[in-house]
Amino acid sequence: MIQDDKLISKLKSIVLDNLQNEQFGVEELSKSAGLSRSHLHRKLKKLKSQSISQFIREIRLKEAHKLLQQNNYTISEIAYKVGFGSTSYFHKCFHDYYGYPASEAKKHLNQEDKQSIKNINKLNFKGQFKGYQTVILAVILCITIYLFLNNYSKHEVLSKNEKSIAVLPFKNISGDEENQFFADGLVEGILNRLATLKEFKVISRTSSEIYKHNTSKTVPTIASELDVSYILEGSIQEYENKARITVQLIDAIHDNHIWIKTFDRDIADIFDIQREIAIQIASDLNATLSEQETLEIKKNLTENLEAFKLYQLGRFYWGKRLDKDYLTAIAYFNKAVKEDPNYALAYAGLGDTYFLKIWLSSNREEIKENREKAEYFALKALEIDPNLVEAHTVLATLYFYIDWDWEKANKAFTRAFEIGTNYSTLHHRYSEYLSYIGKHEKARFHINKALEIDPLSYIVREVSAKLYLNRGEFYEALSEAKIAEDLNKEKRVPYLHQFWAHYMLKNDRLTIESLKKFRPLLKNNITDKELDSIYNLSGRDGLMKWCISQPQVLGFKDKVKSLFFLGNYNEAIDKLEDGFNKGNLLADVPYAYPSHILHSNQRFMALMKKMNLPYSPVSNK
Repeated sequence: MIQDDKLISKLKSIVLDNLQNEQFGVEELSKSAGLSRSHLHRKLKKLKSQSISQFIREIRLKEAHKLLQQNNYTISEIAYKVGFGSTSYFHKCFHDYYGYPASEAKKHLNQEDKQSIKNINKLNFKGQFKGYQTVILAVILCITIYLFLNNYSKHEVLSKNEKSIAVLPFKNISGDEENQFFADGLVEGILNRLATLKEFKVISRTSSEIYKHNTSKTVPTIASELDVSYILEGSIQEYENKARITVQLIDAIHDNHIWIKTFDRDIADIFDIQREIAIQIASDLNATLSEQETLEIKKNLTENLEAFKLYQLGRFYWGKRLDKDYLTAIAYFNKAVKEDPNYALAYAGLGDTYFLKIWLSSNREEIKENREKAEYFALKALEIDPNLVEAHTVLATLYFYIDWDWEKANKAFTRAFEIGTNYSTLHHRYSEYLSYIGKHEKARFHINKALEIDPLSYIVREVSAKLYLNRGEFYEALSEAKIAEDLNKEKRVPYLHQFWAHYMLKNDRLTIESLKKFRPLLKNNITDKELDSIYNLSGRDGLMKWCISQPQVLGFKDKVKSLFFLGNYNEAIDKLEDGFNKGNLLADVPYAYPSHILHSNQRFMALMKKMNLPYSPVSNK
């Protein structure tokens, strides 16, 4: 019996040591325990009435339950921390095991806690008279403390997120696909108005958009995944020049409807409807509006319905982040400003799109042209509306990304934050700026703020993974990179981050597995068998050297980063210095490369000085 207990304890310890490794399964546990798969299966069936995979899954789910009660992570983050590669699969397994969704974990005692209380009660019934008063008092005290902490934490969460809301995509029930842009525009308008309120946390449309075609999730589940207390959902039906819009505000914590409203209006009244809904929400959530906030929430950025629709189309293509789609976005933004020459937001959209085009520029002249257009349109937007946070963000980003003018960038960011803090892109790009100048802890704070507002944004997750990776926090980098991969499986970067992280953690098998996942996206004809051959011949280092040697696999910056991880510092800095002399955009050196490795390298510090970077190894607050 003692030997059996020791075996179970040993097996549990092995699983916990590999908790975050989603690849750890039946074969790995059998091998680590020194038992054949069939022998281990028989043992667990006899001792626990479980298969090996059930045993592993139970441990993962119990650890997830503990993390859910701490309220330190979102459900998606916890899923990856306990080794589930898919958040949806985690939700299914959790519900199957516990009988309630992960979003309700805090309402329920952990099974081990319940068993502990039962065991104490059993002692009392068996006649353990001596000290029974102490035991009973201890039990009462434990339960009281638990209930207090549980209720306190509920109230704390409610208080913390009391004015947090996600506006889900409105359902288009008109039967005409073109009307979906009108529905999306209505949502965007409500979000923009709510985002001007500093008391509110408003989830970005990028994240709420994920739920457009996922109708199986309950409101409490969605709210838990987005970490909000309220959900706004609605539908829209157009007929002739009119629209029927039905909207409902839901208290997601208690799954109660606060109100349901129906608007039968002319389509031209969309801006009035946006304003009415936003003001009603602010009132119901007891927001205290300043005079400026009252003006901002009521302000219409355009009165032209056609311009509004064209702007929505522009942002749709802007969000795809592909060269051909940038051209389409620019065309729509230009049509929007032609319809309404005073539409500041459309000018800001042009500025932001030309900024993104800089990264696809093939020469200095093209960089300069796109940079000048980006600044021109951002300034044009601010001439019309000096309080447009999107335009200030474009300028701040240009000043540090392209101009390396750190002081000017800081002033632009400061002005943007004075206007509003509910813009995910502002926090995201400010985190990059802070990382550039070596203020890594502040950078982490702001990328976390961006994640609060936009938890399901691919680009924010990618940046978060990069910040972790370059600080040597490889487990955290893996978790974020896996989420980014789930959000966009067509992008190379999340796979590359996983490859680097596993390489640095010396996870040999996972290093090659992550490279194999990356392989289908490469412009290279190498096979999995050939990668196995490279690994068998020269290990992890051989795989890294192969990546570095292949121009179709890694770009300039990724190749340099791989050299740093490989330990070839001088060769890496040779390439950086050569790139700098050729005019490459290298201001992001401390952000793009492993600063935890480079902070003491004299050649690296000299390069920082050449780029006028206010960077030092101790400047990390």
